[in-house]
Amino acid sequence: MPTALVTGANRGLGLAFVKQLDKLGWRVFASCRNPSSAGELMALSETSGGRVEIKQLDIGQFEQSDRLAGELAGEPIDLLLNNAGIIGGSGVTFSEESRGTMQKFGELDFDEWMNVFKVNVVGTAKLTEALIDNIASSQQKTVVMMSSIMGSITANEEGNFPPPGGIYLYRTSKAAMNMLSRNMAADLKERGVKVVALNPGWVKTDMGGSDAIFEADDVIARLLDMVVHGGMEQSGKFISQDGTELSW
Repeated sequence: MPTALVTGANRGLGLAFVKQLDKLGWRVFASCRNPSSAGELMALSETSGGRVEIKQLDIGQFEQSDRLAGELAGEPIDLLLNNAGIIGGSGVTFSEESRGTMQKFGELDFDEWMNVFKVNVVGTAKLTEALIDNIASSQQKTVVMMSSIMGSITANEEGNFPPPGGIYLYRTSKAAMNMLSRNMAADLKERGVKVVALNPGWVKTDMGGSDAIFEADDVIARLLDMVVHGGMEQSGKFISQDGTELSW
């Protein structure tokens, strides 16, 4: 039975990943900041026959990644899904109305910007480093970085969706995550570890908002199938949910 670890597993894309992996018969370590408030995830764990195990983890608190690595010492992890992330700003979601006004130049919250980077980039790097021996000792040896088209510098221009400008905190953190992905792919190649950055598209989740285009379950099923059946040729790539390779 292959094993996955999913961060940010209590809702949205993370919860959809856990559901799909459970259906496929995987063992899943599902992490989130507050397990006691993750009702749907707890219910899924209780009906999974022991396959889904919830782990408390706030990736913005680096010592918690070390603690989790200690708990999982010797456990092979075939698939690390670095899904946990924040937009920046309490209660912010993407919508048709907000996308042109979010995180505008001249109104930037620099403390929150640092927090976004701590969670989306540095915390993700810390967790991956803490678990690298688990990943390298597995059969599939795969690290997935849940990125976004908003992390593409090339796509941040007129005529593309979303339109250019704004959303500074989130865009810059995802661009940095893309570089992190590319760097790790190069450094971990000798250990046979695949690192791939994925763009799920605009998905109907708490973060994506109700204006989004795609359903979470459909997107996650496609992404999982693509990653699980893909080889090392995917490593270091930035790939969309439809299988196309994106420009950095």
